Amino acid sequence: MNIIRKKKSTLMIVILLLLSVMLPSQVFAASYKDLPKKVGIASDKVWNIKFNEDINKDTVNSSSIAVLDSNNKEIPVKVTYIDSRTVAVAPVTKYEEGQTYSLVVKDTLKGKSGNKIKAPARMEFTIENKVVKPTSPKGYIIALDAGRAGNDIGSEIGQAGVKGKDVNLQVALKAGKILEQNGVSVVYTRTGDNVSWSKEDSVAARSKIVNDAKANLLISIHCNSYSSSTAAGTETYYLSGNQESKKLASYIQNQLPAKTGLYNRGIVESSLKTLSSVNATGVYVALGFLTNPKEEQILDSEEYKNNSAEAIANAVLNYLDIKMQTYIKDIQDISVILYKGEKYTLPTTVTAVMSDNTDSKVSVKWDKTSVDTSKEGTFNYKGTVASYSESVNLKVKVISDSSFNEGSIGKVFIDSAGASNTIDLTDPAAVKSKDINLAIGLKVGKILEDKGINVAYSRKTDSVSWSKDKDIDERVKLANASGAELLVRIQMNSYTSQATKGIETYYKTGDDIGKAFAENVQSNLITYTSGVNRGVKTKVFNILDAFNGTGIVVYPGFITNPDEEALLKTSEYQDKIAKAIASSILEGYNSSNETIKDVKDVSVKVNQGEKYSLPTKVAALTNEGKTVQKDVIWETDSVDTSKAGTITIKGRVKNYDKLITLSLIVSSKNATNYKVAIDAGHGGYDSGAVGPNGTKEKDVTLAVALKLGDILVKNGVNVVFTRTSDNVPWPNNKNEELQMRCDIANEANVDFFVSIHTNSIDGSPTTSGTETYYDRDSTKGIPLATNIQEELVSELNSKDRGIKGSGLYVVKYTDAPAVLVELDFISNPDKEKLMNNSDYQQKYAEAIARGILKTLE
Repeated sequence: MNIIRKKKSTLMIVILLLLSVMLPSQVFAASYKDLPKKVGIASDKVWNIKFNEDINKDTVNSSSIAVLDSNNKEIPVKVTYIDSRTVAVAPVTKYEEGQTYSLVVKDTLKGKSGNKIKAPARMEFTIENKVVKPTSPKGYIIALDAGRAGNDIGSEIGQAGVKGKDVNLQVALKAGKILEQNGVSVVYTRTGDNVSWSKEDSVAARSKIVNDAKANLLISIHCNSYSSSTAAGTETYYLSGNQESKKLASYIQNQLPAKTGLYNRGIVESSLKTLSSVNATGVYVALGFLTNPKEEQILDSEEYKNNSAEAIANAVLNYLDIKMQTYIKDIQDISVILYKGEKYTLPTTVTAVMSDNTDSKVSVKWDKTSVDTSKEGTFNYKGTVASYSESVNLKVKVISDSSFNEGSIGKVFIDSAGASNTIDLTDPAAVKSKDINLAIGLKVGKILEDKGINVAYSRKTDSVSWSKDKDIDERVKLANASGAELLVRIQMNSYTSQATKGIETYYKTGDDIGKAFAENVQSNLITYTSGVNRGVKTKVFNILDAFNGTGIVVYPGFITNPDEEALLKTSEYQDKIAKAIASSILEGYNSSNETIKDVKDVSVKVNQGEKYSLPTKVAALTNEGKTVQKDVIWETDSVDTSKAGTITIKGRVKNYDKLITLSLIVSSKNATNYKVAIDAGHGGYDSGAVGPNGTKEKDVTLAVALKLGDILVKNGVNVVFTRTSDNVPWPNNKNEELQMRCDIANEANVDFFVSIHTNSIDGSPTTSGTETYYDRDSTKGIPLATNIQEELVSELNSKDRGIKGSGLYVVKYTDAPAVLVELDFISNPDKEKLMNNSDYQQKYAEAIARGILKTLE
């Protein structure tokens, strides 16, 4: 920060540990200087601002130096003049933990000579999270025993190969983490799969660990099994005659079914040696039946492991009469997509899901200080957060901007392979490839010339002036002499087998621009001709290697295939090929002045195990209303379709300020014929109701809808979404929007339609409850509404406001039985908090899914 002394010296400020943040224009009008950011700052931090020259004491006040919160609002601070070159800034009350602030020195601060600061400065700083770890009351020690290990799997294995020993261990470790964060001392009988004991000595070895640790409680965690594949549910065993064991089992069994949604089989009296051979009060928890294929899938999910661990930990804390402390439960990994050379600053905070299911911004420190985007590739960063034992993962994908931009092209060179005195291919019907090559080349050139693009040709007639042995050399000379930036060679393909067919396009190895252009040409060729896609490839072509610019070789078809030969010799098919190639050139040529207005999301359905390649281009709408194909980069390079479910992938289109979403619905191999439309209420221009803390209905409904779709697909139901992101497919018109939602479902001929919403009422923040609507003029939606309502009320323990007939547009004008679900009241701050939490969104989705599946039975 500088103070100008009438064109003489400059007054410099040295602000230690400063960061930068965007400020509103009203804070100061002049340009400002960003100073380095800092994280992990103490909540009572006093900033000492030092200047290199004397400042005017009268201008040192809270008007010239301020601190702003994350909403750019000034907070009370004490600004103290220490000496002529030092000012101290202290908070009146402590800064909030985990929150980000900005320290701003405005241009109203003056030097002793009366001159203003040349440029104001700003700094962003984030307050550390101080989580005080409680101490274990009365020195309680909890032993967590993950059943089985190593080669000992017993009967704890499912049909799909899920092993109980793995589920047991993960649940034990997760439960232990929660207990430790609440100040409880934990000992584990094992923390990995390798153990020192044999199968026969297992109980004795585990019991010794428990007894040597003088543990007060033992929780032995297992998966269940039975000869019948329909046995289901969770149960907890207690030691016969031990009332404390029975009490602890009751605490766990009260929590486990409620948290996981599995059937409650109750508590069971037992004389298990696992419980009788320890001094601790012990219970044996059976999480669920691996021999039941549906429960096996549930037990193998991270969601179930997290929920069951939380249930066990909560039960133990309740038994010990310990109030659970708020702690960080989870921090999601972060994925960023960048173009090569694009600036990016590592985030100073991340969003954490707390144990009370609220979201909180917490400070994060990364293993590196900056992101180098000068090289393309995928780079991983590890972050640490105070009081969180796991690493925070940040994946940064950097890709070069190799999109082919023909906007700068001065000339295109069209090379039609072959000629009357050079080597040529002849198809079974004696049609010469040189004639087809030339016809297509001239058609491409004509389209480009009509659009004002300068075109040069290797030949315009059947004859050339050179011999066979000089063919490529002469074509290269012509191309380079023409000054063309782009070369397009058109050449027929051939093979020994007449059955071989299809279209393929080649580019020079290492030419990123050529690759992008080849992909565009290949994509348009398939679109225009509906031909077989043999893909984009690379190999050595002398003409491409020797050409000074970017070049591709296009093979529009196999002259040796009788069916393709019949098409290739027709003028109509040649027109399609020519338009496809020319369009690829024109798309880029005209794109330099185009502004992208909108890019629609992509939704694709594939079968489980089916190979799927992410698209390289997506349709974009320009400000002029024209639809063009634009390059897209995705956060991942490939997609695993081995498991059924819905996969959401984010992508970027250059010069478009929003991320786009690709929703890949992977249908189960055992998919039924049932089809359900899932309608996430509101979206885009319409936020829906907004809760007192700013949660938008459209965000809640979308999150629940996507989770619901994933569950249904995994259960063999075909799913149709009306929207898969906030980038909605309908215009900003409510009537057209509602009709399009119905049209999407009706055109897909779905069996059921489920619209998801949240309720709201002004002036009544305590109102709560769940209700489900059906078409009042028909009874066909009543069974679905009843089943969903019952499951939601049971799962969320919400107030039952019942099912109701209505004339709501989407339930009235959808052909299939339709319902509209009001999850709860977002205007109630307590319910808003739950609906904004991922775990509770999952619960809503699971309950609705059970209601749908019950209706399908």
